Amino acid sequence: MPRIRTLLATLLISPLCAGAAGSSPALASHNEAVFFEGSTILLNPKTREPAISQLQHLGVSALRVELYWVDVAPGAKSARRPSFDATNPANYNWGGYDWLLARAKQLHWAVLLTVTGPVPKWATSTHRDLLTHPSAS
Repeated sequence: MPRIRTLLATLLISPLCAGAAGSSPALASHNEAVFFEGSTILLNPKTREPAISQLQHLGVSALRVELYWVDVAPGAKSARRPSFDATNPANYNWGGYDWLLARAKQLHWAVLLTVTGPVPKWATSTHRDLLTHPSAS
C-alpha cells in the first residue's frame, strides 16, 4: 500500500515540478505605461502640483481620470434637461479637468478618461436619483 501512495504522489507532483522548471519570471517592458488613478487629489488645486511632482518621481507615465458627469453637465441639479447643444464642449463646465489634461499633455502622459456617475438629475429616469437609473433620452 505505501508503494501505491508513493507512486500516486509522484504522478501528481511531477507535472507541477515540470511546469515550475520550465517557467520564466514575468518581466515588464521598459516602455510600458505606468498608470496612476487619483482623480480626487489631481483635481484639487491645493494638492495637484505636489501630487504631479511625486508621480513624476515615481515614474508614472499615464493617468486614469474619472470624469464625473454631474460635475461637468449644465443644470446638473435640475430635474428638467436644460436646452443646450450636447455636442459642443464649450457647453460643459470642465473646471479642474482642463488643467489636469493640459498638464498631462505637457508631461507627455497618456490619459485614460473614464466618464462615470453620479449623473445629472435630468439624465435619470426618476429625475431624483443621482446614482442610478440613467435614462437613454
